Amino acid sequence: MGQLRLQSLGRRAGQQRLVVTSLALQILSPFPPLTLATPVPPPGPKCALNANPDGSCPNGALYVHNASCVGEAGADWVIKPNYHPGSACHGENDPNGPMFYNGVYHLFFQDHVPMQVGGHLATRDFVHWARLPIALWNDRWYDQEAVWTFSATIVDGTPNLVYPGIAGKNTSLSPCGKSGGCFTHSIAVPANLSDPFLTDWTKPDFNPTLTNHMSIESRDPSTAWQTPDGEWRYMDAAADIYSSWDFRSFRNVGNLEDCPDFFPLPPDCPGCNSGELAAARPTHVRSGGFGGVYALGNYTHGLANTTGNWTAILEGVLIDLGGPASFYASKSMWDGHRRIVWGWSVTQSHHTLVVLAFMTIVLAPTSASSTRPSYASLFTAHNRSYLRRRVKMGEQALEVYDGKGGEYTGFHAGGCPGIGLAMTNTNSLPREVTFDPILQRLNYFPVSELSALRGTVLGSLKPQSVANHTTLVGGGSSGVSVRQSELRASFAMPSSATRIGIQLLSGTRSDGTSFGTRVFIDFAPNPNKSATWEAKAGFDEGSMECPTYCKGCPPPAPTNRTACPVATAPLLLKQSDSALDIAVWVDNLFLELFFMGGRVAWTVPLPCEAIGDGSGASVFSLDDPSELLSASAWSMQPIVYDDSGSVDNRT
Repeated sequence: MGQLRLQSLGRRAGQQRLVVTSLALQILSPFPPLTLATPVPPPGPKCALNANPDGSCPNGALYVHNASCVGEAGADWVIKPNYHPGSACHGENDPNGPMFYNGVYHLFFQDHVPMQVGGHLATRDFVHWARLPIALWNDRWYDQEAVWTFSATIVDGTPNLVYPGIAGKNTSLSPCGKSGGCFTHSIAVPANLSDPFLTDWTKPDFNPTLTNHMSIESRDPSTAWQTPDGEWRYMDAAADIYSSWDFRSFRNVGNLEDCPDFFPLPPDCPGCNSGELAAARPTHVRSGGFGGVYALGNYTHGLANTTGNWTAILEGVLIDLGGPASFYASKSMWDGHRRIVWGWSVTQSHHTLVVLAFMTIVLAPTSASSTRPSYASLFTAHNRSYLRRRVKMGEQALEVYDGKGGEYTGFHAGGCPGIGLAMTNTNSLPREVTFDPILQRLNYFPVSELSALRGTVLGSLKPQSVANHTTLVGGGSSGVSVRQSELRASFAMPSSATRIGIQLLSGTRSDGTSFGTRVFIDFAPNPNKSATWEAKAGFDEGSMECPTYCKGCPPPAPTNRTACPVATAPLLLKQSDSALDIAVWVDNLFLELFFMGGRVAWTVPLPCEAIGDGSGASVFSLDDPSELLSASAWSMQPIVYDDSGSVDNRT
């Protein structure tokens, strides 16, 4: 696309008009331009493993990347997510510390993997972003080896980042201190609260706040909450609860349950108060953990200096059905009127589908009082066969070795043969979280501000009867690419069982066989006229092939391939539903799918054949004709970045 060049055309009625000249795109923003402070933070480590005494890397060692991506040995990036926010290299993993402060959304994340530090992005509108200097370097004895996933809490008007550090050698941290690797908790605060983008952060002298009995399970501290009595509490990945009355001195007061993200029940989804009989409302949500699941329940603060009391109502529901293979480590924030969640999206093609299937089956939702369908039947027999075979699927194996037999699975490229290297990690789209009181489930759907990124209308369809396929965006050799697009389709509620959906990135091979990705709902009428019933949401990439891998195996031969996944999941419907809705966001390497306003969310990597040779989109009804209410497709423009700081110090 070439480098973006922003030209300010002045203000009119409080607006700043930006023209992205290389893309022939005009974006009108109601916000002032990004004016960034540019302090120079201390330099970070240059070598991921086995550095020389001066910090340089020996020949053949893996360099930590900087913002120019030099750590990837001159890799020629060809494919990357363009409207998902991330570092310049898209080598990040877990989102960290999202918060809304003085009109600005902040998103931190694990950057410079595997020697993790705290990368930093900021935006006012989810369209214009600032890539800021690294917020948290590993530059103290208590975080010397890495800064791991952290959270943000606003205390007396000041943002506080509570983060786990991996300490260097320190004999006071017995027994692990002799060799390093002990976990600690510490706090960072802004150096200048008048800087709207909170560019520079400082670590107070009272750090570390916690050092005793810390382990790897002490990672991922949650955003803290305050009891009516003024006591602050937060929890870690092991669900140990830490208490403080001054947000400086903390102590462990017990264990609750696994939940790196913990927050009050979000607002109801739009139109969900339809007069149908709702069950009792939970008070809180536990979210995150391995696999990215959430639970609903009731929480009371209890006595001071205790954990409080948690009673689960529903447990083990996946936030995104791509988890944990393609959606992981979610973190949320409250912006004053809505709950917004982010996740780490891993865009390599189905590289850990075996884990995905395993986690989905094991973590089936449970409810003592509910007869709603179990998610244990989430995957079809086609998918469960992968679990039995215990293979990995992807276009490039994840294993990278440090020369001494150790395995490293952090920042590096994926790729597609004949196309090039891909940036394989990014942050998910920001998703608003709402509660459906009838279904007793959370919905996750992209925030409305993303509609400002819509570009050209690629296709639209008026109400009509659909039998088999109806073209939405032209395909074929002269077709339109939808590899960076948003697609939506809405069907009237069918009267009989049928499969409706969207097919995209399709093509015909030289041998006459066809391929494509189908996103669908398998509808069945409400058999007993019950208040709720079950359909199936799913995707089908089985017309294409994906390579298979086993742990530690050499790269496979080109013939070591098998059919890409076909998967379905329960989709709950209710009597007040009048339409079946599907929304698809495509960003070059992967799809984010949302069914029925986010009742089911699903991150799905694309096979290389779809990325390289697919085009066009259509809507379909495969069994009986269905009434299409509307269908639209838009190109999606890249988000606009304003970079700050040198490439060595910047996110």
